[in-house]
Amino acid sequence: MTRLTLLLLSFLLVSAPATAQTPDAGRVGPLIESTSITGIALNRLSPGLRHDIDALGGTALDEDVLRRLAERIQEEHPEVVAAGRQLPLPDGRVRVVFLVARIEDDKHLTSNINARYPVTHVEIDGVDESRFSQTLRDDVHALVGLPLDADELDRLAERMRAELPDYDVGHTVSRGDEPGRVKLVFRIRQSESSRWVHFRPSPSPSKLVYHQQQGWSGAMHLAVQGERNLFSVGLVRGNNDDLVEEYTGYSFGIQNRHAGSKRLGLSLDLSRYTQKWNALTLEELNRRPDIPGVYRRRVTIQPTVTFALTRTLSVTGGMIATELTPLAETAAAGPVAGLQSSRVNAGIAEVGFDRTWGQRSSVSQRTEASYRLQAGTAALQSDLIYRRHIGEIRYRARRKSNSLMAELRVGRITGEAPLFARFSLGDTSTLRGWNKYDIAPAGASRMVYQSVEYRFKNLGWFLDTGTLWVQGEDARVRVATGLGVYAEHVTLTLGMPLNGPRLKGVFMAGIRF
Repeated sequence: MTRLTLLLLSFLLVSAPATAQTPDAGRVGPLIESTSITGIALNRLSPGLRHDIDALGGTALDEDVLRRLAERIQEEHPEVVAAGRQLPLPDGRVRVVFLVARIEDDKHLTSNINARYPVTHVEIDGVDESRFSQTLRDDVHALVGLPLDADELDRLAERMRAELPDYDVGHTVSRGDEPGRVKLVFRIRQSESSRWVHFRPSPSPSKLVYHQQQGWSGAMHLAVQGERNLFSVGLVRGNNDDLVEEYTGYSFGIQNRHAGSKRLGLSLDLSRYTQKWNALTLEELNRRPDIPGVYRRRVTIQPTVTFALTRTLSVTGGMIATELTPLAETAAAGPVAGLQSSRVNAGIAEVGFDRTWGQRSSVSQRTEASYRLQAGTAALQSDLIYRRHIGEIRYRARRKSNSLMAELRVGRITGEAPLFARFSLGDTSTLRGWNKYDIAPAGASRMVYQSVEYRFKNLGWFLDTGTLWVQGEDARVRVATGLGVYAEHVTLTLGMPLNGPRLKGVFMAGIRF
């Protein structure tokens, strides 16, 4: 339904009742040549209603009949509004068009339509209404019997937020049990920022991304979330956008953020991926026998426990147990590239900070920071002994149509870390414009990366800076800049290395959820 149609329907619906009450209402008019419906599929209407609409052809126009048929459409589909309009034809006949629109598709339309109807029932859902002051409860229930006032709803919702600052407040309007009446429900839900333990994002969120030099990567992450639990399944196909390796497979996860206490959370993740290796990675591994080699498959189980010290500060502990299936020796892999080790077990310790503020002011801000230690030890019967440190901080500020984002990552690895734990930069989200296989085809043991991005509405400009190196080698800083277009979940990006061998843009596109 286009914006123009919605505006037209809004005008028709607001003016229709007045027309029906004039002295001419119900008069016999010109002959109806044909009828049509726009805004809803014809097969969604009952056979009887479709028959009565079709039967208008060849009969005299009666505005009362059109109004009753529009009401029947609304009765069968309470989520829409409908109105009949007559379009004059050159021979004096008319064509009747029933215009149908979903109420929720246009906020202005919703207000105009609902303002015509009195409220028959008011409900507060999500919390016991006794948590609100008596004065506020009286004002809420005083809406019954009055025409719906959108401005008054907003004022009441704001008063609810003031009395319960840790909750989000919304409202829904639906048709009442009787024609011309509406029901009002205030929905009160605890805000995510006020929870002690937050659900962790998936390591492979849903996306379909394209990098001009690296090709396509895809992942689908499906989750069912409740108040305390989250169940997820992930399907990955040819994803080389996150790690040095390209991997395909699946994962399962379960999280509980109220394990006997609002401060305690538990999670368990399982994954199984099959690897495909870039030729440049294999060449680098054959040149660097000190780096653990490639593998054909990795299966991982990761249990963790999170304890919230405050609502913004938490600590996490656990382990990651991985079984690697060695890659059979081939001409492509060579005698050095194949990994002989089969177990990589590491302990995990993490400190996380997450704070959001100013959500109800003109400027909203969020800061996320974390430090994570992942250590493979002989005590856990790991065949690879290593320590992986990584610290991250992300900041975002938003004011109206303006957004500013900044990010900093610092990482260090000692010992023999597997390829999936080594650092990589140069994909669709880091050092945009560079190719990670030109920077460090087998990853690196040291990393520093920072990014700044400014967005105005759907247009963004970014500046990425980063460096990867291994101990004993010089670090080379790489810089990239570019533009991005952001529309809902779709991103189009043009990145350009500023200190590369040649000044050439790299196109990237993606759909992320």
